Amino acid sequence: MTNVPTVVVNNTSKNRRDLVTESCLWLLDLYELLSIIKISISFKQLEDCWGYCHQVDDHVYVIALQSRLRSPEMLSTLMHELIHVRQWETSRWDGDGEPEAESAGLLLARIFSKIKSEKV
Repeated sequence: MTNVPTVVVNNTSKNRRDLVTESCLWLLDLYELLSIIKISISFKQLEDCWGYCHQVDDHVYVIALQSRLRSPEMLSTLMHELIHVRQWETSRWDGDGEPEAESAGLLLARIFSKIKSEKV
């Protein structure tokens, strides 16, 4: 990856921050999302969802993740939200983009976890 985006992770432990940063950069590299400038990810007490994201400027995004999620659910939620980032960056999605984000998020979390476990 030539231009590495800035990934900022707040409100969580160092281990989780490292996992989130690594998985985020992995997905951005996988989809060659080289135009991304910054993604800020925060863990919060969310009432009605596991996560959300929105674009705050050109190629700059904010993602919030439910702080109570365990690692498998957290990774699939993060991947889900990053698929929405990819949809914004490429201007390609059907409807609200949820079907793609749901299916791809779970699959990508499994792939990343498998790759990570094979490195150990």
